Amino acid sequence: MIFFYDIFKIFIGFVLGIYFERWNESRNDKKWSKKALLSILHDIDSSAIAFKDVIEIDTTNLQKDKKLLNKMSKINNKTDFFETLKKIIINEDDDRIWSNMTHEEVNYIELNSTNYEDYIRNSERTFLDNRLKSMLYWLYVGEKNIYLRNLNQIEKQEFLIRKKLSEYGFSKNYQQIDTNSDFDKNEIIAIFDNYFIYRDKDLLIKKEIFKSLNGCSNRIRKNLKKPIISDVYKDNYQIKNPDYSIGKDNR
Repeated sequence: MIFFYDIFKIFIGFVLGIYFERWNESRNDKKWSKKALLSILHDIDSSAIAFKDVIEIDTTNLQKDKKLLNKMSKINNKTDFFETLKKIIINEDDDRIWSNMTHEEVNYIELNSTNYEDYIRNSERTFLDNRLKSMLYWLYVGEKNIYLRNLNQIEKQEFLIRKKLSEYGFSKNYQQIDTNSDFDKNEIIAIFDNYFIYRDKDLLIKKEIFKSLNGCSNRIRKNLKKPIISDVYKDNYQIKNPDYSIGKDNR
């Protein structure tokens, strides 16, 4: 009888040991998850501040440049035309932000996704808010890729501008224009007009990213107050049957 009692004590001790080990793991996971969310929140709020400033700066710059382009369209004298164009190419205003190391017309902001990627890899059991997952994915993968693709188009358009202007002996650091030779004013204006289309799009994308940053920040703060658990992780979750009756299915 004592033998069975000893076995029972060993069994109970083993079960309790596993229970407390898993309980301790869960507690540590939750602590890590909270710290990771705080790190992401810091990244998001820092990016939001930068994007807010950049949107204001780029909006002002683009408005100035469009007015100059409109002025250029009314100028026929070659010297006056390139003097006005020079104000677009060589912007001497002190309106650049710290991250724009190359001092381009379009301010680029890097969305730091390091903490987000680390969180996704290591928080499978504790990250139960599917809405926040989708919001963060759209920000760091969806919108970031759209942002970078458009930036690539801007850089291509800037190359076309530099190439065309170099044919007239004009560059950012060198201007030796032959005032007696012919020049195609309309072609230059058209190239700049296409360039401004991409800069307009850049601003729209930045504004959407700013909205997403604000939305993710608010959602994370809610999770930090009280973790949000999506319905699919709850024991009483019932699978819904969506209506797939639109159109014909010939399969």
